[in-house]
Amino acid sequence: MSNTSNYLTPEEINAYQVRRQQADTAFGRQLANLNYQRSVAGQDYGIGKTRIATSWDKAFRQLPAAFVRRGVLRSGIYNQGFGDYLTGRENATQDWALQNQRRMAALQNQQDDFEAIRNMTLQQIEAEQAARQAGLAAAIRGIQ
Repeated sequence: MSNTSNYLTPEEINAYQVRRQQADTAFGRQLANLNYQRSVAGQDYGIGKTRIATSWDKAFRQLPAAFVRRGVLRSGIYNQGFGDYLTGRENATQDWALQNQRRMAALQNQQDDFEAIRNMTLQQIEAEQAARQAGLAAAIRGIQ
């Protein structure tokens, strides 16, 4: 027997082990849920990125026609419009990526919280078991 279970009954040892397993199981379920959410977030990001690109590609194809109708295709106004298009596309793409990064960071924060709770729970169980062991050892020695 280990030092922490010398004076504990098999039932007590089992009870502490069951509590550890429950903490591990709860953490495993939470982690599985987070991994699912990460997977969905990755898919959503890919779909959204494709939609952004498609939308901006369509706008790009229509850009010259708008300036031809106004008769300013070969002017600085067209160049400014093209520059505005590029800036808008870049901003939309970066905003979408930033939103995705924030969502992933939030999920990582949740995982960190779950890990901290699991670790604190396991430490608490260890402390309770050690205190029970010390109490029994003291009682056996008659040093209450």
